[in-house]
Amino acid sequence: MRLLALLLLGACAEPAPIQETPIIKPAADYAVTPNGTSILSWRLEQSDRESIRAATSNQIQLTDFEHVAHPTKDTSIVLLVELVTGRVVFSEDNETVTHTVPMKLEVRVLDHGGYLIDRPRCIGPHHQLVAPGEPPEMVVTCDFKAWKPSANVAFSITASGRGAIEDPRR
Repeated sequence: MRLLALLLLGACAEPAPIQETPIIKPAADYAVTPNGTSILSWRLEQSDRESIRAATSNQIQLTDFEHVAHPTKDTSIVLLVELVTGRVVFSEDNETVTHTVPMKLEVRVLDHGGYLIDRPRCIGPHHQLVAPGEPPEMVVTCDFKAWKPSANVAFSITASGRGAIEDPRR
């Protein structure tokens, strides 16, 4: 009987107020690098190798392609790369040398992968280690920082004088 009275009284009582759930901002609220943004514009004149900055050039070749960078094993950033290579002649160690080198590198974001990409830094062109007897190749390596709330990472690309881009970590 007492149970019946409690049930009847409970049915007549006002319902408990609905508690509002706090609004949680979605992860998409952080800044990302917009697709189509230019994130790098490097020229031979900016080289950290002083002797090559004023080199004379010929046999210029332009290569455009997509490159997929992997800041982590399960993420990717798609880049549009414009690489200009050429044969350059310059003086180094009191000797005239000729090499095919990256002369210009432009990088645009095609798919940011959810990252804010910034702080590009390039070094080179420098000689890449090759097997004995092979001609030395000159490369430019560029490092980028990539950030999102779940990751603060970096990735690199290496541009070669033969007109290719590689991910040095793969």
